[in-house]
Amino acid sequence: WGGVGEWSQSGDLWKTCWLGNSVGVLVMTPCLLSWWYGRFHRFTKPQAIEGVVLCAVLIAVSWLAFGRAAAQEDANFPLHALTVPVLLWSVFRFGLRGTPCAMVIVSAFAVWGSHNELGPFFGSNARDSMLATQGFLGITASSILLLTAILNERRQSSEQLRETEARYRLLFDQSPDAVVVVDPQTGRPTRVNYAAIRF
Repeated sequence: WGGVGEWSQSGDLWKTCWLGNSVGVLVMTPCLLSWWYGRFHRFTKPQAIEGVVLCAVLIAVSWLAFGRAAAQEDANFPLHALTVPVLLWSVFRFGLRGTPCAMVIVSAFAVWGSHNELGPFFGSNARDSMLATQGFLGITASSILLLTAILNERRQSSEQLRETEARYRLLFDQSPDAVVVVDPQTGRPTRVNYAAIRF
C-alpha cells in the first residue's frame, strides 16, 4: 500500500491518514483564517507583554510535556494536561486571534515529540504514536476552539447590545418630543428626556 504497509492493512492506514489530515485542517485552518480575515488592532503595551509571557509559558510547558522521554512516573501525572490551562488562558485573554496560534504551537511540539520518540504518546510503533497524538490534538483543538467561538459570539453580542443601548439613549435624550418612561406597576415615571423636563 504505497510502500508503507501491506494491502491487508490499507483500512487501518487509511483511517490513520484521514485522521491526520482532519486534525491538520482542524488545527491550521482557524489560525490562517483568523489572521487573514480577522480585524487587526494594535495591542496595548500590557497586552503585548502578556502575549509574550503566554508564548514563553506555552513553549516551556509544551517542551516539558512533549520534548522529553516519558518516564515511568509520568503515567501517574500526565504532563500533556498542563497545556490545557495555558490554552484556556489564551481563550479568555486573546480570543480568536491568539487561541488558534497557541494550538498550533502545542500541535507542533506534540508531533515533533512523537516523531522523535519522545513524549507521552510515543508507542510501540509509529501507527500507535500517530493515533495517540492525533486523538489528543483533535479532542483538545475541537474543545478549545469551540469554547473560543462561543465566547467570541457572546462578546460580539454584548458589544452589539451596548451599541444599541447607546443609540437608543442618544435618540431618547435628543428627541424634540417629550418622552416619559413609566413603571407599569407603580405608574411612576422612571426616566424622562430633556424635552419632557423643559415641558
